[in-house]
This record gives sequence, C-alpha cells and structure tokens, in this order.
Amino acid sequence: MTFKTISLSFAAFAACLCFTAVDTFAQGTASPYSAKSAPIASDRMEAGQPGDYFAPTDFLLDSSDQNFYVASEGYSQLRRVPADGSAPQESLQLSFKPFKLRFFPDMTRIAVVGGVDGRMAIVEVAAKTDSGALEPVPLRLVAEFPVGRSPADVAVKVDADGSEKVYIADRFGGTLVEMDPTSGEKLRTWPVGREPFCLDLTPDGRRAVVADRLTEMAANKAYACSKVFIVELDSGEVREVGLRNGDNLLQDMTVTPDGRYALITCVRGNTLHTASGVSGGWLNANGVLCIDIEEAKLLDFFLLDSGKLASGNPWGLAISDDGESLVVSAAGTDELVFLPIKSLIKSAAEHTALTRPGRRGDSDGGVTVDDKVPPFRVRVLFGFKGMRQVLCRGNDVYALAYFDDVVCKATLKLTPPFLTVDEKSYDGVQEDEPRALDEQDADANDGSVFRYTKLETARPTQGVEIERAFARLAPKPHLTQRRRGEIVFHDATACFEQLPAILTAVPTV
Repeated sequence: MTFKTISLSFAAFAACLCFTAVDTFAQGTASPYSAKSAPIASDRMEAGQPGDYFAPTDFLLDSSDQNFYVASEGYSQLRRVPADGSAPQESLQLSFKPFKLRFFPDMTRIAVVGGVDGRMAIVEVAAKTDSGALEPVPLRLVAEFPVGRSPADVAVKVDADGSEKVYIADRFGGTLVEMDPTSGEKLRTWPVGREPFCLDLTPDGRRAVVADRLTEMAANKAYACSKVFIVELDSGEVREVGLRNGDNLLQDMTVTPDGRYALITCVRGNTLHTASGVSGGWLNANGVLCIDIEEAKLLDFFLLDSGKLASGNPWGLAISDDGESLVVSAAGTDELVFLPIKSLIKSAAEHTALTRPGRRGDSDGGVTVDDKVPPFRVRVLFGFKGMRQVLCRGNDVYALAYFDDVVCKATLKLTPPFLTVDEKSYDGVQEDEPRALDEQDADANDGSVFRYTKLETARPTQGVEIERAFARLAPKPHLTQRRRGEIVFHDATACFEQLPAILTAVPTV
C-alpha cells in the first residue's frame, strides 16, 4: 500500500469520526424548555392530528402594549394574546396559513397575507372611542382577496386624499403588487426579481423597498447574488440596488425612522474562495446589509459573527425605540444580537470613494477600545429553536421562536464602563443554555395562560446585562421525527464554530 493510499484512508477514517461527532452533537444547543428536550412522538401519530404545532410566523403589539396579535401557521389562525395574561386568548380561524401581518395606520385593522394559493385577509381588531382611544373589539374578518402565490410580506399606507393602499410581496409571482383594500382590485404591479420575500415603506410613503430571498442569476457563473429594488410609488420608477457577490437569503427588512436606509438580514457566501478553510467566515458570513435608499446603493455589511463563534441564519430585525440598537435574531443559533446602529450607519455613510462597499463592517473588532462606548456586538442566547421575527417596544425586545411556539423577551441594560478589547477578547465560547430562575414555574408554563418565566440574566461582558424571559403560546410540543428533522436542518448550532468538542473528536498527527 502506497503512502498516498494510507493518507487517503486516514482522511476517510478521520472524516467518519468527524461525521460521527457531528451526529453526536446534532441536537445542538437548546434550552431545557425547548421542544428538542421533549420525547419524540411517532410519525404515525401525525396523521389525523392537524395543528399539533402552533408555528407562529409573525406578530404585532398594539399601541397600548396590551395585546399581541400572532399569526399561527399551524392552526391557520390570527390570535389575540393579552400581553399580561390577564384575559383569555381570542382566535380567528382563517381559510389559509398566515405568514405576515401589518397594522393599518389607524391601528384598527390588520392585513394578513399567506397561503400557497395566495390570500390577503383584512381583520378588524379595535375601534376608536369618542375620545380617540383604541378599544379592542372581537376579531372580525372584514374582507379576503386572492393575491399571487405564497405572498411573503405586506405593507400599508394612506395617501394624502385619505385612500388606503396595500403593497404585497408576491413571492413566487416575482412581483410587488399594489392593491385597493376595499375592493381587492390590483392597481399596479412591478416585476422585482426572484422570490421577493420582505418589503417595507419609507415613513413618508413615497418609496417601497423590496428584497429577494434568492438569486435569479446562474449559479455556475462567477457572479451571483440576490437583488434589492426601490420602487418610486409616485412615478412607478424601479431602481435596482447592486449587491455583493454571494449575498443571498435576504429574510427580513426594516427602514430607519428617517427613511434614508434599509437594513436587511443576509447570508454572504464567499463563492469565489477555494474551499480550503471553514473558520472565520471563509465560506459564509452572516450579517445585515445597509442600503442607501436615496442613492439606491449598498453602503455596508454589518457582520454578526464573532471571530470564533458564528451567528447562523440571521432572520428578523428591528430598531429599538430609542434608536440606539439594531436587534437581529439568529434563527440558526437561537440568539439575539444587539448592534449600535447609529455608529454603524455613521461609519457606513462616511465611506470614501476608495473604500470598497460592503467591507467596513466586516473588519470591526469584537469590542470598542473606548470603555464608555457599548460593545460593537452583544449576543444573548435563548436556546429556543427558530427565533425569527423581532419587535421592539420601550426597553424590551420580543422574538418569536417558530419551532417552540414561544415568545422570547430580552431587556438590555448598559452600565459603563465597559470591558475593552485590551482587557479581554469579546469573542469566545457560547454560554451554557439559560435556565429558569424558578424550575417549578418553568414546568407550569404550559401555554394555557400567557405568562413569562424568567431565565438567568446574561452578562456577556463587563457593563452589559440582558434580562431574559419566555412565554408559551401553546403547550410544549412533542416532536415527530419529521418535525425534528426540519429543526435539525435549520440548526446552525450543530455546525463548525458552534461545537468546539467536534475538533477534539478527530485524532491529530
């Protein structure tokens, strides 16, 4: 046997060990209160039991902070959930599986889109009193219209003449649709590439920003990326934003309050790199695109990954009410990431003409060297699977865990001085999964009443505390093999730079 053959045989043996190690850890990091720690149900039990999983896809919080409105894909419902658990939950059955929600400007109705065949429902949720305050009313379906195929997002605006218009991302139709919510008439459509998945309007209602989830370019070419389109709603003009090679999986978007920038979660694949390494984002990087809406150009890519710890599959994002933080959910690694949005945008806007777009955020260190300025990147682990949509209210951040039927709550507290990079590297090993402060209280949290169970406070670095809690929307699900496989497929905690133990399982020579 030649030396080359021996080398190849050992490589195969090491690969087998590595795959065995990966399989050993394939459950990934998960909270002990996650469904992944529950018994596995037989797939035979799945037949005849629709609605086993609540599967929340989107949620809203009313202006008084009294009620969540949650879209349930599993139950095909829109549900009103009192935020303090003081009243029973109310549900409205829909004829389709809802995917995204948006309040009308008067906050009395919600536009709901979803369904494989494409539907939009308008649901009345509140009425204005004589004093102008909003009073919840029984959920009532006002209208339902067909629209596209698998619509993925929706936005609503009121024109100067008082007329309302709804904008829908028709995912598999590849268009942005403008509709009259009273008659259901399609007023205008714009072609916007492959799988438009998220959209938002500027606060003045003059522009719509639409992002495609996947590229429509040939994958065997040197350059391929998703696209972002800016639609001038007055003139109908469409401008395309050029992204970097490999930018894909654009999942969610928010426009800054001044209407100048669009922030979009993204996975950047380094498709031109030789696959000779994996660490440090050599093959893929997770981050947020910053788009200048006025100029229709990419300004920057704000990196979510730490140097030694990836933040897989960024999904939802929102800007805190004080405008200081951008909060991003990492659906693959069960966590929230806080970024200082003002300083990041300021840095991006000050790029010189010689600076290559989309690179400044990549090189930013783990923490600032100024102990009076918050860390560049603050990460907090929850351990619930499928953390996707995010919303902010006051000092609190809420995130939906799609696979666990859970609302996660985080409150960031900053007390300078902060730890500087000279004292300790901010990058490091993921913390242990958080545990409840009261185990008995956690066990009793079965979703019958919406109430929060407090988890241990996270302290990722000096001067930073994040209070954590979770509340169930439904009882803790028992996973079928099929559902568990779906979770593992989306689980980045079973990947490299999430499981250091994998490295020790392969012998070295």
